[in-house]
Formats: sequence, structure tokens, C-alpha cells
Amino acid sequence: MAHLEIEIEFTQVEKKFRTGEQVSGVVRVRANKKLKCRSIQLVAFWETHGAGDTTRENYHQEILRTGDFAEGETGEFTFNFAPPNQPITYHGPLVNVDHYVFVRADTPWNRDQQWKADFQLQVGTEAPQPTSEVTESEKRLSRLEKYKWIVAIFLILTALTLALITGSGWWLFLAIPALLVIVPAIRKRIARRRLGEIKWITPSNGHPRESLRSHLKIGPLGSVRIKEIGLQLSGIETASSTHPYNEHSHLLHQQSLKLAKNPVTKRGEVLEFPSEMVLPVTEAWSIDLPGNRICWSLNVVISLAGWPDYVENRIIQVQDRVSDTAENSAPKTSNRLLPPAPPETG
Repeated sequence: MAHLEIEIEFTQVEKKFRTGEQVSGVVRVRANKKLKCRSIQLVAFWETHGAGDTTRENYHQEILRTGDFAEGETGEFTFNFAPPNQPITYHGPLVNVDHYVFVRADTPWNRDQQWKADFQLQVGTEAPQPTSEVTESEKRLSRLEKYKWIVAIFLILTALTLALITGSGWWLFLAIPALLVIVPAIRKRIARRRLGEIKWITPSNGHPRESLRSHLKIGPLGSVRIKEIGLQLSGIETASSTHPYNEHSHLLHQQSLKLAKNPVTKRGEVLEFPSEMVLPVTEAWSIDLPGNRICWSLNVVISLAGWPDYVENRIIQVQDRVSDTAENSAPKTSNRLLPPAPPETG
């Protein structure tokens, strides 16, 4: 028989709580024999587990009791604390997030006795709303692309310099890897210029059952033939471990929308494509924790005849809406996701 028996009981029988509410319960203690005890501590925390690295964060702790126990002594200690708004409890194929109440008896000369009970945290009335923003196409090169260009140009200049100094053309083979990087990049940039200006306005966030409205504007067009224009909405769950490094991905959702197929275009023409895609009913909301991630994205692909495809990716923050059972019967379109009206001047 254990020297100390501890029971953790929540006020909610199903152990389900919502953000914005208090998680409450009682800790019952019974000493089966005389026991020296410095304190009984309670800690609340969330923890990830599954295929990826384990991440844990404490968000509440308190001392329930201090002092020794007499044989047969019992006690009840209530707890009450506010949980964080994120992350929410989630159980997926690769990623899992759970919330726990952990009780530890600090007993010298004895092995510390520990108890843990999980509870489910759901979205409540105080759930944070994602910031409503619209994004536009990034015109600058990414840092990785800049490094590729710098390394490629350095290799080409080095190969030419060594070939001129030594008089040997064998050094020119040093430039081949650089050309394999530069030539496709140049072709992609030429194709991008022939499409003209590309302005793609998208929502940065959304809720399940909610319509994501976007607007794609291409042109004025140059000398280029477009084969197809399409959108793709996808959700991917990714778990990775560092020791040893390993990464697993699971496709949660994917849907496509064709905007145009072999459109007849003229030089100088401007094409515009308003679109709408509905986020599915899901509990796989956006998560970005070390080793554990759920990422939703919206991609546009412009297929060109004789040139590399133009592809752009946008991350969509997906989060459940504030709890309201009366609002889940039909897909919803939120004006919050539409591009803002231009400011009035004058």
C-alpha cells in the first residue's frame, strides 16, 4: 500500500473545459502511515506527444499544503485556474496535444509520489480571433534565393578567372552546377515578366465552414500562352524528431479549384479571377510547436506553354470560431476575409 494516496477529481464529470473559463476540481489526500512531507504541489501544463519531439509548457502552479502527515490523516484541497487560449486539445494521426493537472508530494527519504490527470480544453467564448489581414505577392527575392544567386555567380566568376589564368578550359566545368541553378531561375523570371504584374489578395486566416475569398489579377500580359490556372487548398500535419532526425507528414485535406483552362488571351490583356473555397469541418486547427505542426495553405499555379509554371504559396491560419452551437449549420462567408476598402482621400 502506498504511503500516500491522492485522487484528482474535476468539477466537470467529462473533464471538458473551455478557454475563458476556469478549470476547477479537488485533490483528495490520505496518509496510510506517518509521513514527513515538505509540500504538496499542483502544476497544470500542456504537452505534445506522438511521432514528433515532445514539447511541454507549465502555465499554472501552486502549493496545496505544507507539513507532515499523521497516520490516517486526510485532506481535500480545491484548485481553480485559468487555462491558456492556445493550444487546444488535439488528437491526430501524428500530432497530439493534451492538458494535464499534475500533483507531486515532496517527501524526503522517500521516493516522491506523483499523480497526473488529463482534461480536455476546447474553444470557448474567450478564444482569440486571428488577426484579419490580406496579403499580396512578395516582390523581393527570398533570402535562400539570394544566397543561391550569390553562390552561383561566385562559381561562374571563379571558373572564368581560373580558366583565363591557367589557360585550361577544364576549369569551366566548375560553372556547370551554377548554370544548373541560374538557367532555370532566369527562365522562371522571364516567364514571370511575360505574365506581367501578378497581384494575389488572399485572407490570412479563417474558420471551419467559412469561405475563403481571394482575388487574382494577372497582367498586362506579354507574349505568353497560359495553359491552366488553378488554386489548391491543403492541410498537412507534420511531426519531426531531432535525435535522430526524422520527419513524417500526413495529408489532412486537399481540394482544387480550376480558374481557367487554355484561356484565349491577347498581348496587353489583364486577367482577373475572383474565387471562393470553403474550409472543411475539422478540428485540425493551425499549430506551430517545436516538432509538431499543422499547416494550412492556399496555392496558386499558373501553367505556361514552354515556360516553367508560376507557383505561389500562402499560409492560412485556421482556428475554430468562438463556441456557438447555433452557428454551425451552413457554410459561412465572412466579410472579415475580404480585402479592405481603400482609405478615403481628401
